[in-house]
Amino acid sequence: MPARTLCASLSRLFLAVLLAGVVASGASAAIILDVRNGTGYVPITSATQVVTLNLWVTATGANASSADDFVNKFYAAYYSSSGGVIKGNLSLAFTPTNPLNNLPYAGDPADLDGDGDMDIGSTNSGTATGWTLAKAATGTMILSPINYATLTFTGTAWGPAGNGVTEIWAIGRANAPANIWREDGANKTGIPQTGQKVVLYLPTTAPVPVTGAGGAEIRLGPGQNMVLDGTGGLGSMNTWEWDFNGDGIADAMGATPNVTFEELAALVGLGTHAGTLKTSWVNSPAVNEFNSPFTFTLVPEPATLALVGIGLAGLLRRRSR
Repeated sequence: MPARTLCASLSRLFLAVLLAGVVASGASAAIILDVRNGTGYVPITSATQVVTLNLWVTATGANASSADDFVNKFYAAYYSSSGGVIKGNLSLAFTPTNPLNNLPYAGDPADLDGDGDMDIGSTNSGTATGWTLAKAATGTMILSPINYATLTFTGTAWGPAGNGVTEIWAIGRANAPANIWREDGANKTGIPQTGQKVVLYLPTTAPVPVTGAGGAEIRLGPGQNMVLDGTGGLGSMNTWEWDFNGDGIADAMGATPNVTFEELAALVGLGTHAGTLKTSWVNSPAVNEFNSPFTFTLVPEPATLALVGIGLAGLLRRRSR
């Protein structure tokens, strides 16, 4: 093997080993804070809806066993995202069976992200004030995972966006000596990581009014293009699939696709046709998928028709000679 090729191969091998070590080290050690409800999704049907969620903490090591991964104490804060489908306040209560119950503190209500509703905790990692504290007695380690508390979201108003989603999650206090756990039998300190989130969404319950640029009628001639608009529906959605020829396969994607006469004509030909817009929210339950019918018309331009007429007349004259 030439020296240059060998050096290149060794460099790639070294890089691969280095990257593998980085990935392995990043994935091998952590204390994870999860917000759970079983599915990760909650449909919202009222602006004052109350949602109860479970809070879990898990120490995870590099080996395949969880029998040597424990938690002693950690500090955390809890957020609901700004904007989205609903605004609401959070409150926390430790579970009766919580073993991290050596003088725990539920945290202070505070608007941590400036969106007008109450989160829990603090943004100042330099002090324990305000943060939720869950801890066992000094020197005592509790086998994880641990369901240490319940978190309640109480809706107060629809969000300013009117749709979208609202997420709820936990973050750890960034003060390494304050968080203690054990991985693979070795004591650790560091920053607890954000794990599972719960997403509140608004089910789509009505057809999306599909329109074209400049009005509701979708009408195209040769050489023309039009931006379709599928953003007018109510509900949480971030996937738009446009089926123009009725075969159940998406011909265009996105909320406002730009389509041309030629593209549509190749699919369906001239005339008036029925299309379907399927809106959904990625990873959502099936209840949040909705099919909205719409129609569009492809016609030749008047000038094109006139040229066709002239051409036909000339052809007839030639044939009559």
